[in-house]
Amino acid sequence: MPIPLELNQGVRVLVPFGAVSYPWDAQVVAVDLPRFEIVIPDLDLSEVALSGRSIQVVVANPDGLHTVNCPVVGDEDDRFALLLPEETPVQTIQRRHHARIEVSADCPAKVQVLTEWGFDSPIHGHLKDLSAGGCAVYLLPALGPDTEIRVVFRLPDESEVGLEGSVTHCAAASSPDRIKHLIGIRFHSVPDAARELLDRFIARSASDQLA
Repeated sequence: MPIPLELNQGVRVLVPFGAVSYPWDAQVVAVDLPRFEIVIPDLDLSEVALSGRSIQVVVANPDGLHTVNCPVVGDEDDRFALLLPEETPVQTIQRRHHARIEVSADCPAKVQVLTEWGFDSPIHGHLKDLSAGGCAVYLLPALGPDTEIRVVFRLPDESEVGLEGSVTHCAAASSPDRIKHLIGIRFHSVPDAARELLDRFIARSASDQLA
């Protein structure tokens, strides 16, 4: 299955420096498959020679998260030319599987319970993990299954996301700040703007874990 690529699409790449690879944000600037070109804005090209090597490309699309190793066939000016291998299988995490990404304790979250008068005052907590379809949040109070809620959380890049959903489960748990319950939340729907932020976070986190 070919990896889905579009002009001006943002991707994540793992750039090898010696024996170690580091994740970088990149942008697709030309597509003529199997060849395509990317620019890596924050990379000093004088510090790395990639021609003849391969780099891993991570692409987040509506149907899932795709990764593939692409040989570098040229590096002119500020861009790299890559080839999409026809025989190399693309690793895909389908969106319906909702791969969960662990997040750090510095991602605060606020949960509001829906009542007959609207959403209640926010309950403050922290994200434990996040996927395209839901999240888990550490909270002090317990919330019963099927409780309708709104959750607002801030990602590590300072992007704020607010989504409505329902509680799937609640369990006693310990966390770094001793909050007592872990709440599982399933999102009802995700607007395009929020989907783009989630896709970007999931792709970046996946490439960081692969580095």
